[in-house]
Amino acid sequence: MKPKVALDSDSEKLIQAATDTIKQYYKGGKHHVACALLTSSGKIYPGIHLDCAGYDTCAEPTAIAQAVLNNESSLELIVAVMML
Repeated sequence: MKPKVALDSDSEKLIQAATDTIKQYYKGGKHHVACALLTSSGKIYPGIHLDCAGYDTCAEPTAIAQAVLNNESSLELIVAVMML
């Protein structure tokens, strides 16, 4: 499905990275959302929704945590995709 708005190349890269992540890690009922985060240094950090023993963590905080753990301090853009 094509987006209804024009996207810049950074957005397209992030959508592709998030799509690749959900395709790789999708497990029905466990991981149904993935995201990708772009930092000001140009690095992309993926994230995945986690459902573990009844506790849910959204994809976005997992990507943000990865960026922070890698000493990234400036976040530019984040996108999320959902497996239907």
